[in-house]
Amino acid sequence: MKRSPTIGFEGFPGANQYTDNFNPFLSGSWYGSSYMGLSLRLQILSGNSTKNRVTQLKLEEKGMKSKLVDEIKSVSNKSLLLNEEIRQIEYQAGLSKQNIALYEENLSLNQERFDKGQINAYDLLTDEIDFQKEQSKFNEKRAELVYKQFELINNSGALSSFIAKLRENEHIIK
Repeated sequence: MKRSPTIGFEGFPGANQYTDNFNPFLSGSWYGSSYMGLSLRLQILSGNSTKNRVTQLKLEEKGMKSKLVDEIKSVSNKSLLLNEEIRQIEYQAGLSKQNIALYEENLSLNQERFDKGQINAYDLLTDEIDFQKEQSKFNEKRAELVYKQFELINNSGALSSFIAKLRENEHIIK
């Protein structure tokens, strides 16, 4: 439609008065100046505007592709970092679990010593506090692990489907 020929028709009926003083009723002072015209317009050259617009759209497409690649790399990098953090937290939680087992064993031995009168209550309570601190540390690591796992799921864009699955299986959990 842009390159189709255009036909135009225009006209003007009118008259001008040629006198020293303006007097609309003075006869013989009015001369006609009407015209009629017919025009045909054809686009011979394509023009730069179309070519410039195509170039602009290609540059925009290239920019959008570049942003997409950057976003994919950013999400991938964040996922790798989160996986590494999860691995570190799992390792620390494992160490904490081993420490709990050692504290539990130590607490049991010290309870026997206390019962025999070999140590005082202060030492036994100190061991109990250390044991509870390690359990607290282990629970914090577990909570941090769950948080990082949710963050990883969210980063992958699957959080809403994960929540929907949890809601579907809610009756199983109870």
